[in-house]
Amino acid sequence: MTTPTRHASADRARAPFALPIVQSLHHEPYVAITAAADDRPRGRAAAIFLPLMATLMLGAVATSWLRPPHAVALPAVLAGEWRTTEPAYRDRALRLGERMIGIVPGEGLPAQDFVIVEATATPRGDSTVVTLAYEQDGAAVPMRIAFVTADPSRLVLSSPRGAIWERAR
Repeated sequence: MTTPTRHASADRARAPFALPIVQSLHHEPYVAITAAADDRPRGRAAAIFLPLMATLMLGAVATSWLRPPHAVALPAVLAGEWRTTEPAYRDRALRLGERMIGIVPGEGLPAQDFVIVEATATPRGDSTVVTLAYEQDGAAVPMRIAFVTADPSRLVLSSPRGAIWERAR
């Protein structure tokens, strides 16, 4: 029956990985295999899995930033074409859809359509204030509309001031 010596302990400490020497019930020394040897395959899996997951998460964040903004819905009651009797804007029209705004710059000219990227509606008495933003040339253009529900219904835009827009017939 041999027992480990002081030199054997020093040799184990210099080994690349040390396995403990324990004595069995019969007082014979043997090398105990511990969980440290089982960790190596899991370590390799973690070395592959964790960077892969980090790369996938960074890719998901990057694609969400690169995605074009989704369209936001306006209240359905605003849908349609609106015209004004204001002399400076008489030949112009405003077309509102559920997720778009079209601006007709003059009689017989095609509408310039823009995607609505933000919209909120706040009821106030006999009107609803709609604050929206549409995308034009990569920038969000803010617009504020007061929708007056009294008969006949009409729109009052924050700009140009004083111009009242009525539903086109």
